[in-house]
Parts: sequence; structure tokens; C-alpha cells
Amino acid sequence: MGRNTIDVVRDYLIDSIKNSSEEVIKPNLAPLTLESIVFKYMNEERTEKTFALPFDLISRIDFTDISFDDFNCEGVDFSNLHNVTIIPSNVYGKSLKNAILIGVNINGSLDNIDIEGTIFENEKTKIKK
Repeated sequence: MGRNTIDVVRDYLIDSIKNSSEEVIKPNLAPLTLESIVFKYMNEERTEKTFALPFDLISRIDFTDISFDDFNCEGVDFSNLHNVTIIPSNVYGKSLKNAILIGVNINGSLDNIDIEGTIFENEKTKIKK
């Protein structure tokens, strides 16, 4: 997708979320397309990504099947997000430092991952090694 196409689809998604009466929506887009819309890369090497939409809209998206690989999780509060799965060894900088992971599915080991200040103690958080 070219940059202009991403902007057009991103604007469409923003309008769809704002106009939806549903609390949580599962956009009718392929996972890779949705990833291109809700995330943006922070560097030219495309090794670090963050959210491209305002958090009040992000919190209404169902993230089932959406990859958080290369996502900069440091300091992010995931507690109001829906169906997020993180593979710790695949996040940017192998760091979950100061993140709030309540309700997040964690697939993989936390060995060699920076978890300083991370909150993930909750019955909704699932860790699969």
C-alpha cells in the first residue's frame, strides 16, 4: 500500500470507529492491512512501530490476529485494549519496561526481556511459555 492509500484507509477507519455504536469493533480488513493502518514506523529501518491513531480510538479495536512485533511497548498501558497478544522476544528492544500488560496474552518466555516496572499481575493476563 502506498502512503496515500494508508492515509485514506486510516481516515475511513477513524470515521468508522467514531460513528460506530459498538464499544469494540473488529474492522473488516485483513490483519496485515489493519496493522499498516493502526501502527506507524518510527524510523526508516522499520524496526520500531507505535500507534498511529489516538488512544481513545485504539481502545475500541479488537486486536485479535494483529501482530505487535517491532512495537515499542515501553510505558504503554494495554489494560483497556482488546485481545492483544505479545511475543516478548519480538517487541522493539526486547523491552516491556513500565508497560501495563493487564489482560494481555503473552506468548513466549520473559527471559532476557526488560520487565522493570512492568505490571502484568492479573487473572486476565495469560503467559504461555
